[in-house]
Amino acid sequence: MTLYTYVSDARDERYSRPLPNGDAPYFVLLETDVPPQEIQIRRLMAAVGVFEGIKRGFSFAHRLFGGSEEYRENEKRLDAALAELLSVARSTPEHTAALRRVLNAELERGTSLCHSLANLAEKA
Repeated sequence: MTLYTYVSDARDERYSRPLPNGDAPYFVLLETDVPPQEIQIRRLMAAVGVFEGIKRGFSFAHRLFGGSEEYRENEKRLDAALAELLSVARSTPEHTAALRRVLNAELERGTSLCHSLANLAEKA
């Protein structure tokens, strides 16, 4: 008997059935749809996406030369969000599987992941 709508086991690295179309990987899933570890991973991924979005809003010159204090502060927040995501993802096999599951699904869909998450896919 499956406990979740889209995952047969919390350690699976692929979904047991396709996810609904949405603004992936940030659309809302409930704990009846996926394991709680995935909910946590998705929240952390959303934070990374926010800081990546802010980073893209800065000019090329800011990015090239390290720019303003605001830019450097955002870089620190992005680095911290990535470190937290990676730390949580490595904390248990279920968290690692959740990260791989989300990233695998997005890459299979052809979704363009933000730069940081695409790099993270190689480390997971």
